[in-house]
Amino acid sequence: MTTLPFKTTVAILTRNEGPRLARAVRGVLAQETREPFEVLVVDSSSTDGSLSCLEGTPARRLIVPGDTFNHGATRNLAVQAARGCFVAFLVADAVPVGRSWLQELVSALERYGDAAGAYGRQRAWPDADPALVRRLEEWTPPGDEPVVKRLSSREAFDRLDPRARVRLAAFDNVNSMVRRDRALENPFPPVSFGEDILWGRDRLLAGDALVYVPAAEVWHAHRRRPWAHVRRARVEHALLRREFGLVAVPSIARLVAQVAGTIRHIPEDGLPGASRQIAELFGQYLARFA
Repeated sequence: MTTLPFKTTVAILTRNEGPRLARAVRGVLAQETREPFEVLVVDSSSTDGSLSCLEGTPARRLIVPGDTFNHGATRNLAVQAARGCFVAFLVADAVPVGRSWLQELVSALERYGDAAGAYGRQRAWPDADPALVRRLEEWTPPGDEPVVKRLSSREAFDRLDPRARVRLAAFDNVNSMVRRDRALENPFPPVSFGEDILWGRDRLLAGDALVYVPAAEVWHAHRRRPWAHVRRARVEHALLRREFGLVAVPSIARLVAQVAGTIRHIPEDGLPGASRQIAELFGQYLARFA
C-alpha cells in the first residue's frame, strides 16, 4: 500500500469566487490539527484573478476546464489528486467556524472505522433571515452529538417512507470528508447535482456508515434571485422524486396552501425569506414534471 504524505487533504472547489475564496482559504489554513494537512484548490478555470490569493501560501491548485464542470466528476478528480488519506470537501463560499472544524471531521472517521464519510453542519450567516436558519436546521439531525447512520439491509431501506430515505442518505459535500481509498473504489456519481446524497445512499446500501458531525461547522448561505431558487428547487426535487420517491408538493392545492402559509409568516420571516420560500415551493411543484 502506498504511504501518503498527509493525513488529510482539504479540497476547496471554486470558480470566480473573488474574495470569498480568499476568506475560505484563510479559514482552512487557520485550522489546528494533530497532524499536517494539505490544501488543494480545485478551480474550474476562473477568470477573475481570484487564485492570486494563493500566492505565498502552501495551497496547491488543480485546474479543470470550466465548461466541463460536474459536481461528481470534479470531486473525483480532487480525490485522485489528493495526497491525504482523508479528503475534506469545502466550497469556496463556505468558511469554517473556529479552528477545530477539520479535526472534528478527522476524529469522526478515526473513531468510526466503518464510516466511508462524515459531514458537518451548515450555519447561516448572522444576517440571514429566520426562514433560512430553519431550513438549514431541518436539513441536519437535531442536537449537538454525532449521529452515526447505518443500514441493516436494502429491504429495510425500501420499507422507509420517502422522507426517511432522504434523511438517512443525506450527505453534504458543502462540508464533508471521505476516506480517499473508499472514494477511489466507489467514486461519486458523475452528475451535475446531488452527487453527495446519491453517494451516501449507495455507501449505506453497501454496508458502510456515514457520520454527521455537528461540531464541524461552516458558515454558508447562498443569496440568489427568486428565479434561481425556483431552478435549484426544481432540479433538487426532481432528483429526490426519481431516486427516493419523494414528492414534496404533489398538487396545485398543496402549493396554494403552502404559499398561503408562507405569506402568513412574513412578519416573522421577513419579505426576502418569504420570497425565497415561495420560489422554492414553485420549484418543488415543477419537479413533478421534470
